Amino acid sequence: REFLRAEAGRIDDLLAEREWTIGNYYENRGENRAAKFHYARITDEYGSSRLASGAEERIAALGGLPAVPSQKLPWLANLFPVKERNKPLITPGDNESILR
Repeated sequence: REFLRAEAGRIDDLLAEREWTIGNYYENRGENRAAKFHYARITDEYGSSRLASGAEERIAALGGLPAVPSQKLPWLANLFPVKERNKPLITPGDNESILR
């Protein structure tokens, strides 16, 4: 039983470390909402792991930052079409002019 308990704790630490790595990735990209989500998973699901207190600190540090990063080059991003803005080249009822 002691071995199983130790292994369960080790598995929890590894899973918490995976969540920490994902949260750190999102934090470095400036996607703070996603980072807080993964840090919160550590505190909720792996509260007994060694990373739980560090996750709480990271959540507090990200508290006042914007949830998503701002667009770096908006003028460049606006050059590419967005799926909602795409219009068909031909209107659906324009078959006669197509056949001419």
